[in-house]
Amino acid sequence: MLNQESSDSKKSLEEREMARNSLILSSALVGSLVMLPQLAFAQSAQPNESVGLGEIVVTAQKREQNLNDIGISVAVLSGDQLEAQQISSSTDIVNLAANVENTGIFGPGTNTNFSIRGVTQNDYNDATEAPIATYLDDVYLVVTGAGSFPLYDMQRVEVLRGPQGTLFGRNSTGGVIHYITANPEFDVTTGQLSAEYGSRNLHVFEGFVNAGFSDKAALRVSGHYSNKDGFMKHITGNQPDGGQVETASIRGALSLRPTETVTNTLKISYGHASGHSSGIFRDIIDQNPANGELFVVDDPDAVDTFGYGPVGRDGFKSDNGQFRALKGASSFFAANKLDWEASDNVTITSVTGYNEYERDVVEDCDGSQARECATHYDNNSWQFSQELRAFIETGAARITLGGFYLKQKVHVNQVAPLFQEAGNGGVILWAKADQDLEGYAAFANLEYEISPQLTVIVGGRVAHDKKHINEFYNVYLPPEGADPDNPFPTYTYETEEIEKGVAVAEDYFNDANAGGLNKISKSSWNAMIELDYKPVDGTLVYIKASRGTKAPGFNHGFISSGYALEEYPYKQETIYAYEGGVKTDFGSPYISVSLSGYYYDYKNYQTLNYVGVGSIIK
Repeated sequence: MLNQESSDSKKSLEEREMARNSLILSSALVGSLVMLPQLAFAQSAQPNESVGLGEIVVTAQKREQNLNDIGISVAVLSGDQLEAQQISSSTDIVNLAANVENTGIFGPGTNTNFSIRGVTQNDYNDATEAPIATYLDDVYLVVTGAGSFPLYDMQRVEVLRGPQGTLFGRNSTGGVIHYITANPEFDVTTGQLSAEYGSRNLHVFEGFVNAGFSDKAALRVSGHYSNKDGFMKHITGNQPDGGQVETASIRGALSLRPTETVTNTLKISYGHASGHSSGIFRDIIDQNPANGELFVVDDPDAVDTFGYGPVGRDGFKSDNGQFRALKGASSFFAANKLDWEASDNVTITSVTGYNEYERDVVEDCDGSQARECATHYDNNSWQFSQELRAFIETGAARITLGGFYLKQKVHVNQVAPLFQEAGNGGVILWAKADQDLEGYAAFANLEYEISPQLTVIVGGRVAHDKKHINEFYNVYLPPEGADPDNPFPTYTYETEEIEKGVAVAEDYFNDANAGGLNKISKSSWNAMIELDYKPVDGTLVYIKASRGTKAPGFNHGFISSGYALEEYPYKQETIYAYEGGVKTDFGSPYISVSLSGYYYDYKNYQTLNYVGVGSIIK
């Protein structure tokens, strides 16, 4: 299924702090033919569906429905489609899903920064939640880096555009990306192994084994490994080439069906990614090698501010002897889903999730041959979540009721030694934060058929968040009496060595000095009303209005010194969204067309502002 969406927005910069009104007219013309594999079948064709698109089933409303029966702009990528299009990473879906982008900066496994319909937030700190909610097997992933992983043995991926605050809840003001891995199959024993080799010594191995022991128990084990050499040559040859990346992941899934009405599926996975940073950068200001004066970058005789010249392409420099920054991340994930058909009309679902995530990244932040800046990010977190919901179908009404609980702890540690090879001893920037998060929510959604052609949908969600942070951002000079040739052990990231220095700037935001500002206890509510009209079979016309929220939080990391304590916390973001659209197949099994338009009105829009050497959300 080919889905395209275009948008145009108008907003006032003067109103951005308190409100952002964006009029975004979106039109998505979807023409899907069997031979066009852009956005694909969510299920394999059944024997009686040998031609045409077949029925595309999604769970955008927490239950299985036909894609053309729901009033949501959705892009669906099946497992077969992901494989056919060689979509091997969770972030690669932006190549197939219209109006979806990702600007993660550290590479596989380290972070994501998704944008849907232009809604995003360019803060890469692990204690900051994004406005695009990422789900893996019905489990919300708090840390954005946990949403970067290899895609293999997948059932499908669903991209939901627009606020999804009623059923998905937390921080989905821009939309939801839901990755659904393959379930074990009962009574089937099968497997698959694939190998790939490509340029730059790329080699990829993937496979799965499914053991269906009976109609009551099935086990599925799958794995992925890939390695690729760097694509940026290191000229002196004493360091690895830039851009090298290696990923490995394994997943096991066990499904048990003790009775005809109860099914339980447990999925456990572990993944690791590592690599080396690139080594060519874009210099903005160059230097005249004769007199040291600065001038624009386009002069072919210019050198960068550290004295290193071009590499054969205007404006680009080689960092030659520069070290290769290491980057690595690992994630452990577990999800347990229990479905109980309590009666013909009632289904109870429990989803329990757990995730541990760690990233260890050294960023070359000066871009020169000299090692003048190398920021170390050493972050880790864990989270636990529990959702319990009931789906009730009675007469003309379909009701979803549920509750949600989330607990998370995150530790952020950032160290940046600066100018230690400049002969002046240098300085060290050190930022550290520990944050606790606890959230509760209850939600309800009612679909009521006024007539066979007309349905009204009303939903609501109430939530309460508690956040607590202790953090500091300090600047250290070398200790008094230090060896001038080695004032700090070169590029130390050890706490004991840093604390031997002289603190020249100290900014603390903690229990001792924040006066309670480092604690947030905030309630919120989301709501939605929608009207669906089906004039003929295969056609849906819908209009809806919704209110969504993004939780408040705290600024942390390398923010500029001297901020008032009141500027560390930032307020809850609120969106009022209005949308209308049409979906139709024109009575043909070969075509699916979708047209939608929307209007967003933001209050207290959370935007990242760069101030000095740091940044802050306001």
